[in-house]
Amino acid sequence: GLLARNALTRGTFASATALAIHDLEYVTPQLRQSQQFGINPKAPLRASPQASLIDRVSLLGPTPEGFRLLSDVTTHNNSNYRQASISRTIGLVMRVARGIGEEYVFESSGEQLWGKLQARLEDVLAAMQRVGALAGTRPGEVFQVRCGRSTMTQQDMDNGRVIVQVLIRPAASIETMRIQLAFGDGGHVSLSSLGMEAA
Repeated sequence: GLLARNALTRGTFASATALAIHDLEYVTPQLRQSQQFGINPKAPLRASPQASLIDRVSLLGPTPEGFRLLSDVTTHNNSNYRQASISRTIGLVMRVARGIGEEYVFESSGEQLWGKLQARLEDVLAAMQRVGALAGTRPGEVFQVRCGRSTMTQQDMDNGRVIVQVLIRPAASIETMRIQLAFGDGGHVSLSSLGMEAA
């Protein structure tokens, strides 16, 4: 419910930690700070043992302003992708790309289709920039979209597979994220690659 209210009032790309929680009276178990911020030495490597609990799990707890979401994170083992707002921003781009892919599913792959896909995604990312989901002032520094012979192999083109590379700078991050979307049969869109680059 908190995440839904956050998405409707502030945007899914924003952290939900700023929202007040009015209907919560008690949480259990009540964790001490040493439990929230302590490292678990018995955690296996794949469970991010170097990260404290509050950095790996979204926790609710008391604050001077009442109960709040203390951490808005995912369980991703890579700390670059652990902020939930970044995960939700990527999810938003994926949902939009899936909708665009379904619109053009019956068009043959070629320069015309690639241009349409690129333009549509650029429009969406520009709208995301205007509402604050992406950091920066000029589109070129906030996002880039590429779709064409530089993003696909001949085999991709022969199989009707369209690959779009998207670079975005989420507002929640000082990094640039490279997303590679693969448009397949039936409008199916998959995230074929995800990476971080220094800003």
